[in-house]
Amino acid sequence: MEPNLSLFLSATGWREMKFDPNSFKPPVLYKAGVVCLENDLYIFGGKPKKQALRTHNIYHFSFITSKWEILATKGDHPPHRSSHSMCGFDSKFWIFGGNAQKFFSDFYEFDLLINKWRKITTKKKPEGRFSHSMQYHKGKIYLFGGCVNSKSRLNDTWKFDTSIEKWEEIETFGTKPIGRSSHTSIIHDNKMLIFGGLGDNRKRQNDLFSLDLMNYTWNEIITQPTIEIIKSQSILTKFGDVYFYNKHSPFEMSGAVPMIYNDRYFIIFGGTSTLMRHHNHTFILDLETNQWINFDKLIYDHMILQDLQRINKSKIIEKEKEDQKEDQKNLDSIKQIEKNIQQIFLDKPKPPKRFGHLGFAKNNNEIFIFGGSPVSIKDFSFWIFTLEPHLILDLRIFLKKEILEDF
Repeated sequence: MEPNLSLFLSATGWREMKFDPNSFKPPVLYKAGVVCLENDLYIFGGKPKKQALRTHNIYHFSFITSKWEILATKGDHPPHRSSHSMCGFDSKFWIFGGNAQKFFSDFYEFDLLINKWRKITTKKKPEGRFSHSMQYHKGKIYLFGGCVNSKSRLNDTWKFDTSIEKWEEIETFGTKPIGRSSHTSIIHDNKMLIFGGLGDNRKRQNDLFSLDLMNYTWNEIITQPTIEIIKSQSILTKFGDVYFYNKHSPFEMSGAVPMIYNDRYFIIFGGTSTLMRHHNHTFILDLETNQWINFDKLIYDHMILQDLQRINKSKIIEKEKEDQKEDQKNLDSIKQIEKNIQQIFLDKPKPPKRFGHLGFAKNNNEIFIFGGSPVSIKDFSFWIFTLEPHLILDLRIFLKKEILEDF
């Protein structure tokens, strides 16, 4: 059976999950840490909206009961902070660094079985930093990059062995990324992927690197934009007050939230960009072909193609226009079609623009995002991006040039 793009687009995309307004829920948080372990979500730290101080609470959400709580904890409680890194496995999670009035270099473990914090002290450790990344993989914790002051960004890689509780700076090979902070990081196929971020050249990046965790070799992944189905004269198209990014390759950005789907698709959402400050675009990279897809543009292109087919079949547009009256009639029809397309595009639900938000993957086909800045984020709710396994098939099929053969 041939893939159905209309069915794919109708079943794939964003939906909002709101909470009972009378029930307890966290404040809207900015640059907090988050981990999802099975059916439990944990958030630590961050800066609550409209508050001067950062928090050091642990907010827990159960996907079974759909209820939030603040965990009562004991032990060596970390100070308030934001822009720290956080990762977890089984019944534990760890945090490193971050900032408040200073940059932290402390490292903590939280045991979920007894709700107890423990500060881990080692002779050797990474220097204090914020807006770095940290990932757990097979008993090791991998830390990369981050910012040590307003101008200096790092590209060092550290490994913490959880069995012997020892930090080690990794000697890597190959071409490593430039120093950066607020980048996107995720583990895939025994590799740590690093995308984008704010570089030590003070410019945002849209490059992609992988670090092989078996031999510690860096490799830059050269990606390509998917073919342009519908051409546009400009990169940004304005629909009312909304700017639509009209290219398939992601722009230079920092602070995007990632997910790996089906061991093949690398998905990122939101962040801060050079073009539009903060944004709400969803990009999908096929890791087998290294081709990017702008999900929003895929929707928009498909709607245009549907109307082009309808125009062609009804012969509204003729190759040779007979007179000026017919020209005006065709022009009016096209304007109305464009108006309809724009309204459909704007009506399709998607999260507001944001940066400094939180995100995590669940069930291997959903990415959750919440919180962040700016003031347009008025309430706490989950936004969930879903990829339907039986419809994904191969996105490249939807983007073949043959789709335009009839036009």
